[in-house]
Amino acid sequence: MITNTSTLTEMKLNNEQEALMIQTMKVEHTKLCNQMAQLDELLLRLENKINRLDDCMNFTPSIQASA
Repeated sequence: MITNTSTLTEMKLNNEQEALMIQTMKVEHTKLCNQMAQLDELLLRLENKINRLDDCMNFTPSIQASA
């Protein structure tokens, strides 16, 4: 069976486009993973700050000590 040269060229072009799309998706996936890690760290820092604020705002021990 003889395959037309233009068909082979088109198949090669399609494969190259798919490979480029896959590579782009991998790069974007890596970027998203990095951004998620940064968000996780920011959330952890925020949680720590909120916990410290909660500790500062907890007046129960002071009230109990003065009673």
